[in-house]
Amino acid sequence: MTKRNANILVTRPLPKGRELVSLLEAQGMQACEAPLFSYQAYPLGSTAPSPDIFIFVSVAAVEYAHAQQPIDSWQASQFIAVGQATKLALANLGISAISPTEQNSEGVLSLTALTQVHDKRIVIVRGDNGRELMFDTLTNRGAKVSYLQSYQRLWRTFSLPITNQWRQDGINFIICTSVAMLEKMANLLVTSDNYWQRSCTWVVASSRIYEKAKQLELTHIILANGASNQELVLACQNGSNYDRQKNNA
Repeated sequence: MTKRNANILVTRPLPKGRELVSLLEAQGMQACEAPLFSYQAYPLGSTAPSPDIFIFVSVAAVEYAHAQQPIDSWQASQFIAVGQATKLALANLGISAISPTEQNSEGVLSLTALTQVHDKRIVIVRGDNGRELMFDTLTNRGAKVSYLQSYQRLWRTFSLPITNQWRQDGINFIICTSVAMLEKMANLLVTSDNYWQRSCTWVVASSRIYEKAKQLELTHIILANGASNQELVLACQNGSNYDRQKNNA
């Protein structure tokens, strides 16, 4: 085993990103925040939809929708949350939702409530993109699926001096919790010696992001057991005792 001192770049948006930095530092690791985007509300329209099933993909999806149209007045036979944090956000509004053990699209699609959905109307509440796997799979199962956008992402740009400073500061771990974030970072961090691709450890939150990281030819990848901050901290702790050759055998 090769012990590594983790110096971690957190790309999650606020406030989750700041919370993650605090949790990492509480475990004795170095971390800094570099949120790749911020959120902005996206107009829902004047009439709330009334499907059979609502699927909320994130806490942001809940919060930005509720700020415009109180979700506790929405009508559906089933509310589904992709993750436990999203389930809690709905519970705080008095809405009982179910959530899968595997907190991602694959986990949602394995729920019993979504196995027989022919002719059911399903609305996926999300941001400006993502969850295409969920949309396509449910459509193939015969459901009438639509998106409801409650927010949009405002992507940040980072200058070359900033990315150079990350390297000088010894950043050796990068956390990415979506395919879009991984692609943004991989495209941003292109150097002549491929330092970031070959020497940095990339911590990702799902098997889909992991597969994309392999396609991007990133050398050292750790798959966390979900996108919660607690699981990401655990992945970084495990990564600081990371047997690089074994991982890539």
